[in-house]
Amino acid sequence: MTRDEFQKRYENHPLGQTIRQCESTTDVRNLHIYFIAAKTTIHLLKYQGELTAEEEESLVAMLYRITDGKLDTQETAH
Repeated sequence: MTRDEFQKRYENHPLGQTIRQCESTTDVRNLHIYFIAAKTTIHLLKYQGELTAEEEESLVAMLYRITDGKLDTQETAH
């Protein structure tokens, strides 16, 4: 799923709002909270059949890129 596809699909969804919070927060504690909320929501949507395995993987990878970029860490930091 591309970034544009994600924005169109989840613009008004709690997942979209949580991802936006991940992108905008500067507080590490809040970033961790938003990361957990977003990742849990992604897995829930997959469990409910609203996401394919590929979409789930793509969204989780996007989430890691956002948080790793803010934390200046490696992918294994979570």
